[in-house]
Amino acid sequence: MKKVVIAISLILFYLPVMSWASPITELKNTQYAAIIEKAKSDPANAKKALLANPPANVENDIAAQYYLLLSQLNYTLVYGEEALAAANKGLALITAEKYPKLFHQLNISKSAAYDHTAEPAKGLPLLNNAIDWARKNKDISTEADALYYRGQLYMSLTNYVKALSDLQTVYYLASNNTITLKAEEISSALALVYEYRHEYQLALPYFEESVAYYRRQNQPVDLSISLYGLGKANL
Repeated sequence: MKKVVIAISLILFYLPVMSWASPITELKNTQYAAIIEKAKSDPANAKKALLANPPANVENDIAAQYYLLLSQLNYTLVYGEEALAAANKGLALITAEKYPKLFHQLNISKSAAYDHTAEPAKGLPLLNNAIDWARKNKDISTEADALYYRGQLYMSLTNYVKALSDLQTVYYLASNNTITLKAEEISSALALVYEYRHEYQLALPYFEESVAYYRRQNQPVDLSISLYGLGKANL
């Protein structure tokens, strides 16, 4: 119950918890598969499990992916500085030339961390670069991830017009392409934008969609957040 109360309180100050999208589901080291699955419902214990299983080689792309996952877990737990530090450790292990996709995925996680260190504007250039690279290379998954978090940063900066534009684009991409990020996961973020704009009737169907999705997925914390938003929009 305490976890649910904390999550509902956080929604007043932070955007929805990190979606477990393509950056971590493409890890080459399968020993982390169970940790990734645990992260969806129990990020604190997932982080403990990850820290107990560091990569054997600390100077390769597998290690960089390890730090990507650690960064995302810290973001989900609202440890902004730790999320930022982990992303930077991963970036120090690779180059954009040799591992461009992983490089941009780490920068996406880094930009998200800036949201939790109250410096959202710092993340925008990183996301802009990731979006440009993804579009040039027709990488829809990375484009969707970067647009999603840019939309979140714009929300933190109270630029709801740009936030809405980015999140609507992500919703379209997720609805019309086979990527890990699901349209229903975007619904709660879209609903929040409409709620912040006091457009409650427009928020309602997106909250309803996210409630149905998280109920099917048996994700009680995300479900509670969406139910809270749905109830508020109905007032």
